[in-house]
Amino acid sequence: MHAYSFRDDVFSPPAFGQLAQTSAPWLFFDDQDQAYAVSPANQFIVSKMTGDGAYEIAVGPNPEGALDPKTRMFKLTVAAPSGGGEETVTLHRN
Repeated sequence: MHAYSFRDDVFSPPAFGQLAQTSAPWLFFDDQDQAYAVSPANQFIVSKMTGDGAYEIAVGPNPEGALDPKTRMFKLTVAAPSGGGEETVTLHRN
């Protein structure tokens, strides 16, 4: 699979072949034009995509963002041509 994301810079330039650890969606595609996208589904401004794309994909709080202390959930959406799904990840705070 090939990776496409957006860098955390002015105008969010594209990043081919690497996964920028930002709040922008990640797109994965192969040479047969099959693709799927992974994106934060809520808390867009303060979320951050993390992982290597092969074994781990996650979304959570961006340490540089101003997160409301009451925020406890981040959602991750996966969309593919054959159907999509949504997973909700709950963050536990002390």
